[in-house]
Amino acid sequence: AVIVPDSRAGGAGFLGQTWDMHDTATDHVVLLRVRPDDGPRANVFSTTGCLGQIGMNTEGVCVGINNLTGVDGARGVCWTSVVRGMLMTSSAAEALDVLLGADLAGAHNFLIFDRHGDGYDVEAMPSTRPVVRLGDAPDDIIVHTNHTLDPAATAVQADRAPLLTESSTRRLELASQMLAANDVDADRLIDLFREPTAICQTATAPLHIESSGAAVMRPGTNDFWACWGRPVDNDVRRVAMPLPVPETIPDPPGQPVWVGPTSGVRYFHLDARWAEFAVALERQAFPNTDPDHLLHVEDIEAMAEAFSEGCFVGLDDDGAPACTGFGIRTFFAWDNPQHGIVEFLEAN
Repeated sequence: AVIVPDSRAGGAGFLGQTWDMHDTATDHVVLLRVRPDDGPRANVFSTTGCLGQIGMNTEGVCVGINNLTGVDGARGVCWTSVVRGMLMTSSAAEALDVLLGADLAGAHNFLIFDRHGDGYDVEAMPSTRPVVRLGDAPDDIIVHTNHTLDPAATAVQADRAPLLTESSTRRLELASQMLAANDVDADRLIDLFREPTAICQTATAPLHIESSGAAVMRPGTNDFWACWGRPVDNDVRRVAMPLPVPETIPDPPGQPVWVGPTSGVRYFHLDARWAEFAVALERQAFPNTDPDHLLHVEDIEAMAEAFSEGCFVGLDDDGAPACTGFGIRTFFAWDNPQHGIVEFLEAN
């Protein structure tokens, strides 16, 4: 797991990591889009039945995790609940307070980073929680794997199998070397997670541990990339973040033209006041498309003026746009009724 500060990433840093588990768990890796009633929305990398392992919320707070082993286990809360609690906050400092105030049942390392460039690494044991702040680490980059580094945490670390200790140490050394110089971008982090000799793990006997996925988060630009399975074998894709509830929402123009019978979504003809919302929805629906190839605010405003009855916006329970549709008005040739979208766009 890695935190790259803004100063090493073109002004907008990263939190990224692989996730290693027994190879039978890989089929159960999922990416959740969560929408709490009383907190920010989030993308959460997890496994089926698990509240959350890695995530970033719409306030720009990122949380990562390394498994550790401890001898000071106690009655307390599961770490997955702590991850979700941290993703209910609005800053890295608030997330840190959640972690430091939790009655932890077991040992894990937590990484926290936000859109303001504030970051922390915490070897969180039930009885001690040493904190490293981003900027205090060598080369300003925090790298952490599956063993403790702080003496206070090491004092309550349980003995681990030699193969696990060797793997964790090798991954830490190699990742630190690969990120030691120059600026870091998303492609460089993805290449790090695809490194085949140590970091992107292949299941082998007797432990059968493999890299079952990865996530790269850039809160300053609201970008989230994720991979299912071993990164060296699979695509890492940009995934749209949930849209936050807007602070101000235009009042609907009169009564809806239709209401979804099961969803309750209220549909209205397009109004120019929703242009910015419509653009945000389109970017979310097509996160891997060049924005220059999508509609812009001026395009949608022109559609609202020229052909609002052929376009629509659907509003959710909050009154915020949840979906859009755009029609094309053209002269129709009855003697040549077959047509495609390309012909329409070229003609108009």
